[in-house]
Amino acid sequence: ALIGRCCTPCAAQDTPFVTALSERIIKVVSTTAFRLSAAAVIALLLAAAVLTGVLFRQTNTILTEQVLTALRAEAQLLRADALGGGTPAITATISALSRPEGSGLYYLTDANGAKLAGNLNRLPPELETSPQGGVFRYSPVRGGLTAERLAVAIPVDIGGDNRLIVGRDVE
Repeated sequence: ALIGRCCTPCAAQDTPFVTALSERIIKVVSTTAFRLSAAAVIALLLAAAVLTGVLFRQTNTILTEQVLTALRAEAQLLRADALGGGTPAITATISALSRPEGSGLYYLTDANGAKLAGNLNRLPPELETSPQGGVFRYSPVRGGLTAERLAVAIPVDIGGDNRLIVGRDVE
């Protein structure tokens, strides 16, 4: 059997065992240059992870504020409509805005809590006790399929005993 310069014979007959490669790897790993390079790579990866986290958080904050600004503007228009035309006017407006395929979410109830209009099938439990609104999950029915989605909504004071929730699908 031929044995090359990088191989030493093994206990098994005619089976070379390569040790030179493993010895080279051990020598390279034990050098200061390799350790410094590895430390630099680890530091770079950690810095990239921190930067990604900061950018994600800032982007999320900006997008959330934009959604809330749009909801507040729409809430002011709906409040003016409700105060000007009463329950029939706001019911007609919410019915017109409540498209199943749209991202706008609405839920209008009367004084007894009965649904008058809107594309949400129920008042989200997360919003029942929150006067400021918030994030909630809902299940829209689109094309016969239902899948739970994430949304944000705010309550709108429309006068009287009616209750209006205006929201947006954020997924």
